[in-house]
Amino acid sequence: IQRMVIFRTSEEEFQALYQSHGRKIKRAIEGMVGSEAVAQELAQDAFIKAWTQLPFFMRKSKLSTWLYQIAINS
Repeated sequence: IQRMVIFRTSEEEFQALYQSHGRKIKRAIEGMVGSEAVAQELAQDAFIKAWTQLPFFMRKSKLSTWLYQIAINS
């Protein structure tokens, strides 16, 4: 299986990823849990998990869809 790999290189890239998608992911989680504080914590956990799995992102879907799936499944 050939995989397209995105390499993690810096804290700035992580911040850019979170700034680009964090608000939308947090709102989706907040809709499920009903608490902004809990949603913020769960969103942060989801982004950390996504960051560690980013080298395995195969680009079969949009990055935002992949992040959403990680957040929902976390």
